[in-house]
Amino acid sequence: MDPRVQLVVLCVLTGLGYVLMVATNPAAAHFGDGMRCLLRHPVIWRIPAGFGVVYAVFLTGLELWYLRMETGADSQISWLPAWEAGGGIAAVARDGVWPAVQHLSGLFGNMFPVFPASVLFGWALLFNWRGSLRELRLALTRRWGVAGGFLFGALTLCAFAAGLKVFIYPALFFAEYLGTPSVVFAWCSVIDWLSGLFEFFTGVGFQVLIILVVRFWVVGAVLDREEMWRLAVRRLGFVMKWGTVVLVLNSVLLHVPLVLSHFSPAVPRLDAMLGWADVAGRWIIAGVLIVFCSMQVGLALHNDSFRNSVRANFAFLGRHGFVVVWFFIIASIHLYAFSIFNVWMLDFLGENTVPWALWRCVVPLGWAMLTGWLLASWVCLYKLRSMGLKRVVY
Repeated sequence: MDPRVQLVVLCVLTGLGYVLMVATNPAAAHFGDGMRCLLRHPVIWRIPAGFGVVYAVFLTGLELWYLRMETGADSQISWLPAWEAGGGIAAVARDGVWPAVQHLSGLFGNMFPVFPASVLFGWALLFNWRGSLRELRLALTRRWGVAGGFLFGALTLCAFAAGLKVFIYPALFFAEYLGTPSVVFAWCSVIDWLSGLFEFFTGVGFQVLIILVVRFWVVGAVLDREEMWRLAVRRLGFVMKWGTVVLVLNSVLLHVPLVLSHFSPAVPRLDAMLGWADVAGRWIIAGVLIVFCSMQVGLALHNDSFRNSVRANFAFLGRHGFVVVWFFIIASIHLYAFSIFNVWMLDFLGENTVPWALWRCVVPLGWAMLTGWLLASWVCLYKLRSMGLKRVVY
């Protein structure tokens, strides 16, 4: 048989198998509901798309600026793509694994970066924009008492660090000219850590808003924008119980070893610890988020205690584990396929070319639509199965 005919037959069979699997799996109705909700409420993908594009533009511009500063004024960025395959299929398949796992676990934690927009949020909070700082202090002290006061102080400090984070990048580049580069690296790592705490809760707050949008669509209710924002802020107080656990893991496994490496360079085997933290720590956090997949959505929707939410998580998995596993399978296939395509495109276009830079700035739109659809599908699955229903019917 002609190789071209074999390729066509293979593509057709693969497409038919994909359609059959997506249409007949036990979670198929929830994926359909998620798509309907996404089309009805574009804010579900527009929020992560906005943050993702801003972050991609900032990061790409920063990398190109670093390249320009390091290689001198004579360096040129190519306007044409490299048209190279790079390391081959095996390398592309390997490099696509972690982004897929990261986005899958992000559905149950924080699925999009909020930096550098978090710089504006940090300063807006510190300057009491629309009374936000006062409302935050009153909410925390009324709910937690003295502990709420300490939490308010910690969040204020993190907001201040978020406002300063944008300045650490030029500081790192010019550290050797400031006389004490080790001190600059040390304090920049502290600012990055504290800013990361603020960014996480900011991202979780927007994710809670998306969860509530889907929830009200499922039950057929309507809230205006201001009411939805206020409800999301109130529900964030409950979600912070689980978010704090995730942040403690993140700090212990990722940030604290990095900070210690700058303040205590003589600590033996610290380099080995950093290598372990960067690889194993991220996988551990992703695994915890996947195992406790219903914690965030459960706290956002039910205002339950932390202990009861842990019990409810395993009870939900015990009752609906088969459907949840199929949700993970279908979601992982889509995320991994898009991740492989993204890695291949970046490799094919060539690093530090204009098409490469444009692709990096555009691809967050694809990630936002895909993860927005999957998050809406997950909320539909959780809400409907908790109500004893199988799909949304109006």
